[in-house]
Amino acid sequence: MSRDKKRRVVRLNYAHGLHARPATFIVQELSKFDARIYLLKDNRCVNAKSVIELLTLGAMDGERLAIEAEGADADKAVERLAWLLECGLREQFQEK
Repeated sequence: MSRDKKRRVVRLNYAHGLHARPATFIVQELSKFDARIYLLKDNRCVNAKSVIELLTLGAMDGERLAIEAEGADADKAVERLAWLLECGLREQFQEK
C-alpha cells in the first residue's frame, strides 16, 4: 500500500440502500477530490466516482463496505465518503 493510499470500513446507514439518487449525490461530492476512490463489497471493487458502478454493488442498509482511495486528497476523500455512507445520506435526504 503506497503512503497515499487510505482504507476504511464502514456500515451503510441508509434505509433505502444505495440507489440512483444517493449514488448521484456521492459522485457529485467525490468529484471535488483529487483521488481515485473505490468502494468494495463482497470482493467487488467499483469506482466510487461512477454512478453506474456504484449501483452495481446493490449495497443495502446495514451492509459493511470498504472504502479505498489513493492520491493527493485520499484522506479527505475517504473521510467524506465514510461520513456520507454512515450518516450524510440520511441527513441529505432527510430520512428519520
